[in-house]
Amino acid sequence: MKRVWITSLGRDEAQVSNVLGTAKKYGLDANGHFWTDDLKNMAWLAPANNILDAETGLWVIMGAEKDVQTPSVRYGLALLTLTVQATKGHGFHILWACTEGASMPEALPTPLRGAEITSASDASLGAKLVARANTPAPKIDTEYRLEIHANPGFGVW
Repeated sequence: MKRVWITSLGRDEAQVSNVLGTAKKYGLDANGHFWTDDLKNMAWLAPANNILDAETGLWVIMGAEKDVQTPSVRYGLALLTLTVQATKGHGFHILWACTEGASMPEALPTPLRGAEITSASDASLGAKLVARANTPAPKIDTEYRLEIHANPGFGVW
């Protein structure tokens, strides 16, 4: 069974439970975490192993544009995305589930600009989760290869 990992930038437990329930209703193993904004202790690195697991076929980020306006959140999300892309490839499926209003790709950190954007309350969200989680990630060649090496004692390299 394919896994979906959900990162919620906001603390709306009802909304997260709704998306988790939708994923499980469609036969996906879904789990996730609430984002912790703590760059000093590299909290952005905590979910990396779950997202990088071979069974994880989709990373869903739940949030609104206002959630990524904080520079430390943008930076942490960018570092985590680069870590995931270095291992899973630039075509790995990332879905931005907008929790309020509409979100524009330009508002997201640069590494997330290729993410698919949808509404967290979209009636077709379950079908999108299943389709992305079970579709092999396309091979996307980029002009760069970048991998993050993070160690709380030494910093980010």
